[in-house]
Amino acid sequence: MGYLKASREEKGRIIDAVKIVTGLHRKAVIRAFRREQMRSVINPSKKPGPSVTYTNDVTAALKEIWLAGNEVCGELLHPVINEYITIFTRDKMWQYGDEVTKKLCLMSLGTMAYTLNFIDAATYTTIPQAQ
Repeated sequence: MGYLKASREEKGRIIDAVKIVTGLHRKAVIRAFRREQMRSVINPSKKPGPSVTYTNDVTAALKEIWLAGNEVCGELLHPVINEYITIFTRDKMWQYGDEVTKKLCLMSLGTMAYTLNFIDAATYTTIPQAQ
């Protein structure tokens, strides 16, 4: 049986067991159970942290443009990103939808530089060979 549906005596046994296993104080265990209860009641589906704005398809589109632009830094790529998209679209090489294109055009300089740092690190990371 779960803590929330347990009787007063059962809750005491559950708290004692958790206290022994975790080493927490009794009141800390009670607060943790209460915090978990409130989290599931207030907003059960929302996970903590910022929402994801730029999905993997936006990152893939940015990587394609970055590779076509000779892997320049985000500060140099940001002002010409619209020109690259126009050229790719004209040459029928742009395989991304309108939403991805819009997000990429609206991406800030800081976000672009930050994302390119991760793309650059992932591109040149090699797995050491076992000997």
